Amino acid sequence: MDRSIGDMPTLPGGSKRSWKGILQPGSFFGRYKVHRFLGRGGMGEVYEVEHELDGAHYAMKVLSSEIPQTPENIRRFEREAKVMARLQHPNVVSVDYFDETNGKYWFRMELARGIEEGVVTLGDLAARNGGRIGQGLLVCLFEQILDGLSCAHEKGVIHRDLKPGNILLAHSDEMAGGIAPKYLTLDWSGWLGRIGC
Repeated sequence: MDRSIGDMPTLPGGSKRSWKGILQPGSFFGRYKVHRFLGRGGMGEVYEVEHELDGAHYAMKVLSSEIPQTPENIRRFEREAKVMARLQHPNVVSVDYFDETNGKYWFRMELARGIEEGVVTLGDLAARNGGRIGQGLLVCLFEQILDGLSCAHEKGVIHRDLKPGNILLAHSDEMAGGIAPKYLTLDWSGWLGRIGC
């Protein structure tokens, strides 16, 4: 039976003391300058990078060196990128490129910037407000969350780990309150490919 994205356990080791990131801020990775580490999840590490040619900023997920570089794991990582690339919707972080550089596999995605310093996820927003979010804003956010999930479901994709910490918030000039949710976490392993895969 083929294992779906998200069946992999989180990175082994668990100790933050012993962990050293794959990419270092200030270094170059192919044609991208690494700005900062954003987080890590089940299969990879996510960094903010800048393309050397046009100066555009992206989030880049790199297959973790702690994951064995077997053909099966590389296929699963590539499938994760392909699943996400199929979901073109304003409330889903877009993925537009998959590649390998110096033996490291990666994919490039939209960089969702937080709505303000320290507020990047719905969980951050709730924590900042003592665990509460106003009903009007919450209803507006959930309408967009459901719209993004509906798009995913129409393409046969389900999310198995939807929670406040996995909903990225970004500025939006088109919405009252100026916040639009993006539905991916730094750990994208909660997304599955086609139902039944």
